[in-house]
Amino acid sequence: MTVRADGKIIYEEEFSNQDIAEQVVLDVAGCSMLAIETEQEENSMKMGLVEIKAYPEGLQPQLVTGEEGTIDPRLKQLPDVCKLISNIKPFTSESATSKQIYDGSSDFLTFSMGGVKFNEGIILYKTANFLDGNVSSYAVFDVGREFDYVSFTLGYIGKSGAMTDDIIYVYADDEVVFEARMIPTEPNMQFTVPINGCEQLLFWLSNTNEAWSAEYLFYDIVVSKDPAPATGQL
Repeated sequence: MTVRADGKIIYEEEFSNQDIAEQVVLDVAGCSMLAIETEQEENSMKMGLVEIKAYPEGLQPQLVTGEEGTIDPRLKQLPDVCKLISNIKPFTSESATSKQIYDGSSDFLTFSMGGVKFNEGIILYKTANFLDGNVSSYAVFDVGREFDYVSFTLGYIGKSGAMTDDIIYVYADDEVVFEARMIPTEPNMQFTVPINGCEQLLFWLSNTNEAWSAEYLFYDIVVSKDPAPATGQL
């Protein structure tokens, strides 16, 4: 994205779909023509600009990024222990969001595992097609450096019919804090994982088969501040 003031570049930044939104303040004093431009790769993501405001000289908006991390003030108001998806929705995902991410808002939008219905969780899977052989799937959350642990139950849901072993990762920013090879015949497992006050929390399924992906489910996902929840295993 490029911003020009009377033809002169005053801001230019390259973004990926895993970058958290940031607040930007630019000096446009004396500018008569302001231009906002984007240049994207083919089949690239959509970008959005919101809350675009102009201020008179001497009056500058207060930034909420920087050391505070997030631009979402709600995060600081959440309880010390709270469900992730119903309180903090993913800001990006490699998934069919309406079919794979359930936020608990409806009793009619559910998935079933082991004969039990749930309305909040993440189903990770992606099948290959003629143009795209990448079958990895992920969901990323902005947790704003407000939490120290995440706990969840992880299991095989198997709607695709694939019985492949796959590797599940959880990233806290750029650090792998959880890695497990999932076997479809294993029972559901509970985990509690330290996320070290991270800003981005990423759940990722890396498929070990080139064509088919089994479907694995995170549910009962809870983020918490220190100390860690007593349930689950580290």
